[in-house]
Amino acid sequence: MDSEILLRLAERSSSAEGIDVETFIDYLGHCTGRLSIVAVASAKPSQVLLIKGNQPLFVRSNTRLRIYAYASEAQILDAAGCIGGCWKGIDIPAWSALSVTIDGRLELVKISRYSAAGG
Repeated sequence: MDSEILLRLAERSSSAEGIDVETFIDYLGHCTGRLSIVAVASAKPSQVLLIKGNQPLFVRSNTRLRIYAYASEAQILDAAGCIGGCWKGIDIPAWSALSVTIDGRLELVKISRYSAAGG
């Protein structure tokens, strides 16, 4: 999946309130190809949307520091020191979106329709 197309779909799903998760996921459900993305709307930087399609996406959180870290490979997070101690892995199932807000709220949304072509 071309990243420019994903950017345009995110923009098309956004308003002054940020990215409308359901609309964005509906658009993604019609896409083919390989993808996992992290998106944030400039209108609502307090919300980050992590979408795991059929590409790797590893997420870890540190509640003491109030930090979320993500990467396409777990080894990258390990090398950055995001392992053990207060760091906890967050599992995002394939074809799901995790919405993270600045106050620490998490909402997992399953992408109900996705193309089998490409994964």
